[in-house]
Amino acid sequence: MTTTLQPTPIQQRWFAALALALMALLSLASPQARGGEAFLDPEQAFPLSVRAPDAQRVEVRLDVAPGYHLYREKINAIVAPSGLAAAPVLLPRGKVEYDATFQKDVEVFRQPVV
Repeated sequence: MTTTLQPTPIQQRWFAALALALMALLSLASPQARGGEAFLDPEQAFPLSVRAPDAQRVEVRLDVAPGYHLYREKINAIVAPSGLAAAPVLLPRGKVEYDATFQKDVEVFRQPVV
């Protein structure tokens, strides 16, 4: 028998707030330089999906379009409403690359990150 967990109304609002916060932060992500080509909108360059593997955790997946990357240091989440308790965001390590724009080594994701 398969049981499907349904999020509570509070969890649904939390998921929605988390998704909105992540989309706002994605606008800070930087695509690679592409000559004169226009850049994709962040929603297209970094599609977002959210799921609750259990009643205690939220899993967010960010896909990365070919030719784009996400800066690890720019990914964050905001819990709303503020009364909800949340653990820190856990991110895997990114690939370290030198970024000429920032003149320093940065961690980036070019593949999906969960």
